[in-house]
Amino acid sequence: MVILADEEPGWRPSEYSDELWGTKLVYQFTAVKLLDFLHDLPALEASDNPFAIVTLAHLRAKQTRNQPQTRYEERWRITRSLYQRGFIREQKVDRKADRKARPNS
Repeated sequence: MVILADEEPGWRPSEYSDELWGTKLVYQFTAVKLLDFLHDLPALEASDNPFAIVTLAHLRAKQTRNQPQTRYEERWRITRSLYQRGFIREQKVDRKADRKARPNS
């Protein structure tokens, strides 16, 4: 699977090919375009799926290009949501556990 994060709605490749010295490689794949999720932002915001959250952050960044104050506000809104859902606290706990588990150098 290929995840496309570009801004061209009509660009949807489905294969990659390369040829060298008479040998040809063709790789066919399914493409998922992040732009396709633009119509469903409320569902992304409500989801606990990490991929949905990353997709939401990507789409909000695209929407707020050249709008620094709005982009800042969106970043903090998403960050607060991560705290409220426990994602960030879990990472901090995991990092503390990692530090305790590492031998001193």
